[in-house]
Amino acid sequence: MTESSDVPKGYMAKEQDVLPEEWGVKRLEDIVDFKLGRTPPRKDLQYWENGIYPWVSISDMSDFSDINFTKETVSQLAYDTILNGKIIPKETLFMSFKLTIGRTSILKVDAFHNEAIAAIFPKGSEVTRDYLFYYLPTIDFSEYYDTAIKGKTLNKAKIKSLKVSLPPLPEQHAIATTLRTVQEAKEKTDDVIAATKALKAAMMKHLFTYGPVPPEEAERVALKETEIGRVPEGWDLQPLGNISKISSGGTPSRTEPSYWNGEIPWIRTGEINYSIIEKTEEKITKAGLENSSTRMVPKGTLLMAMYGEGITRGRVGITGIDASINQAVAAIFPSEKMLTPFLYYYLEFSYEKNRLLGHGAHQRNLSATIIKTILVPIPTEKTQQQIVEILSSIDQKLAAEQSRRETLDTLFTSLLHDLMTAKIRVNEITV
Repeated sequence: MTESSDVPKGYMAKEQDVLPEEWGVKRLEDIVDFKLGRTPPRKDLQYWENGIYPWVSISDMSDFSDINFTKETVSQLAYDTILNGKIIPKETLFMSFKLTIGRTSILKVDAFHNEAIAAIFPKGSEVTRDYLFYYLPTIDFSEYYDTAIKGKTLNKAKIKSLKVSLPPLPEQHAIATTLRTVQEAKEKTDDVIAATKALKAAMMKHLFTYGPVPPEEAERVALKETEIGRVPEGWDLQPLGNISKISSGGTPSRTEPSYWNGEIPWIRTGEINYSIIEKTEEKITKAGLENSSTRMVPKGTLLMAMYGEGITRGRVGITGIDASINQAVAAIFPSEKMLTPFLYYYLEFSYEKNRLLGHGAHQRNLSATIIKTILVPIPTEKTQQQIVEILSSIDQKLAAEQSRRETLDTLFTSLLHDLMTAKIRVNEITV
């Protein structure tokens, strides 16, 4: 219980929180009506085939999102019989209450929804939809949820009993507007990041086909057909093994505690992701290094992930620190005629082709032997440097935008918490 001496002037202890005197706290059932959804029988295909009405599941929702389309639709028969034509109108607030509890979205098309989602309709004049859109995910649902066979869930009674802090309506509007402003900045940054990635992909295709020439001069470049596609006539082509040395590392014994939690960074494939590797999740000791097949590689070493689940296999990165590597990581040391950054960019460009070279019964792994067979173009050192400079400038732009996105994420998270708990008030901030 909060001591009265701990309550700031102008605030009161309400429920378990200290809130401004003008704020209220009410149960969700007192300020909204809500409707749970339904799933037509899956085995009866006539409810799903030739679907024309959007049907929302949790997979259609992401945090603080709009729902503009759905992965599934239901038929006219489902509309008429199972769902009784009670379609939810667009602009309705949705909240998930099973598995992913408390996720909110705004419906942007008329749609039906499943039984893991509540459609929420504010009643009266005590609360706004947009305030609830941001407030509901901040609730500590651990005080409410039950654990079912398939995971955490809320029942209808628990949804009704959810406690909602209620600022005056003008402050609700201001809170929602402030958070929406930051969210829109995040979305715009995402658009810039996507456009920059598309620019880089297009530029790599141009550079590794025509070289560092302006697009309007590309038709004048004499090309030759090769195993890797068209390249300028003056470029050589060699297997990676002919122009580099390739080695891999190992893993110290997990059963020997003295080999782990030391000072030596130890790189795994999951940490190789088209970037400079500045830190690692795990570190080993000098004893772990000396008593295993892992090896040290210096700062500036080109690495390739030889195997790993999903999209990991074939990815490349460059070490920004001296580090050790495991057995699934290939360290590539190019000869003097090849610039490491140029080779890095080419291997990034040829990622999809390189992945197809792998083999294995359950997972198509790469190996040092396979990597040595990868054909790479070899332009002059000057041309390599020009290509590196162009792509590096795009990477710098991308890194700046990604850093801005991370900053906005942090700002949004802190504002969400502080505004909803009145630790700061909207009249105290400028966004």
